[in-house]
Amino acid sequence: MRDVLRRLLLSLVVAVAVFGVAPVAPAAAAPDPPVTTGGNLRNAHTGKCLGVANGLAGSWTCTKGRDQLWHQGNCPLEKPGYCQVVNGNGQCLAVDGGEVTEGRRVWGFPCSGTDDQYWTALEMMAGQIVNFVNYRGTWQDGEPDYVLAVYGRSMDNGAPVVIWRYHPEFPDHTWSPEFPWQ
Repeated sequence: MRDVLRRLLLSLVVAVAVFGVAPVAPAAAAPDPPVTTGGNLRNAHTGKCLGVANGLAGSWTCTKGRDQLWHQGNCPLEKPGYCQVVNGNGQCLAVDGGEVTEGRRVWGFPCSGTDDQYWTALEMMAGQIVNFVNYRGTWQDGEPDYVLAVYGRSMDNGAPVVIWRYHPEFPDHTWSPEFPWQ
């Protein structure tokens, strides 16, 4: 057995000397590049920022982490005024299952162009958006039906972000983007 191991080792040494080949350790994964565009999306009621953890959107203490840095994405001509909202991880803000019903969770989901990934700003005033309206939300009497909200107006860190029926008096429906919006 020792002779076999010696021959194997000798063969490896010869191969390295002759061919310049040596086993190498795999390269370490490069760190994610820093996000240099975008900004937080801050809720007026909680003072916390929209972020994504384990795929689910929540209201979190603002950190400027990739999951909290948002920017305006694709704005297709066939959906005038509606754009994707994309975070630093390349996730689009989307509605769970694409169904716009009261209390439905909002996710960070791979951008695929489905209707539930498009949003518009309503009542933009000095950089503050009173509501983000989902494309699948319907309009009745000139008012949007479903907007981005913090579930139960919770002040808890990580409180779920959902779609909720529009109520202009609910402060948890108000979001301030720290990034340009059309």
